[in-house]
Amino acid sequence: MICGDRVKFLPALEKKWKPTEGCDRTKLLTLRHPTTISKLKKSVPRPDYRPVKSALPGWNEIELNEKIRTYHGSTPTGPLVFHKGLMGIHPLQTKTRLDFSLNDPHSNEIKYDYNPLHDPHLKKWANSKQNRKFLHQQGLVTDDMEVICTLKEYNEYRRYLWRKHNDEFLKLLKLKDQQKAEQRKINNANKNHKKEMAKQLTQLKSCMAKRKPRKVSSLFH
Repeated sequence: MICGDRVKFLPALEKKWKPTEGCDRTKLLTLRHPTTISKLKKSVPRPDYRPVKSALPGWNEIELNEKIRTYHGSTPTGPLVFHKGLMGIHPLQTKTRLDFSLNDPHSNEIKYDYNPLHDPHLKKWANSKQNRKFLHQQGLVTDDMEVICTLKEYNEYRRYLWRKHNDEFLKLLKLKDQQKAEQRKINNANKNHKKEMAKQLTQLKSCMAKRKPRKVSSLFH
């Protein structure tokens, strides 16, 4: 059945059809047939990050590499506050050397500016109840100790998460390609082995045919 507003008779039931609850024609018109690459990319889990509490419902469907536009107005949960990580934890810090990337050597897309609130060495100072209260009053952190940032910084953080997710996808894609190449070599080796065995069997049959024993009667002549 095609989702729509028109009333349509079902030939089998002879009943009027109406769109089901939650049926949206605009989403159906923009759906794309999933490919092998898209399925593989969806299998890679997205990086863990703490979403904005006051985010609009449509923001969850926006890709990480897409920028969130400036929004002027109130949200269902209160004022719009952007943040990109807990206090005392650097949101853009890599865990190992293998995670280090030189895709943006001049930091044109993502700025790695120093923020003392994300410095893990100042975590002991930030854990003080009095200091936390002061930072909250100054509008630097949220109630959950999330460091407040601007929309530009939040979009850069989303760009960093997208790049991290894309790097994991490229690693998985490279691994799949290596596995396919190895499997192709194994299949070719098995195919060549079968050909060689068939060739040797043919030669053996030909050799056995040439070595047929002579008749007994011919021995007495």
